[in-house]
Amino acid sequence: MNDFAMRYLTNTFVLMILMLSVNGYADCVEGDCENGKGTYEWLNGLIYKGDWMLGKQHGKGEMIWPEG
Repeated sequence: MNDFAMRYLTNTFVLMILMLSVNGYADCVEGDCENGKGTYEWLNGLIYKGDWMLGKQHGKGEMIWPEG
């Protein structure tokens, strides 16, 4: 493997690790956040409870801000 390919693979690996760490623990914490009703919480404390379609907020729901 030449030097360019090795650097490319290393940089790609580091970028993937950084992307995963930024997302952290933000996740669907209850229900079905793909197609249905669910609760999703972001790292900053923002919470969305409501309807989901194709992994996106859709229909009725409420945003709960960390400040209240």
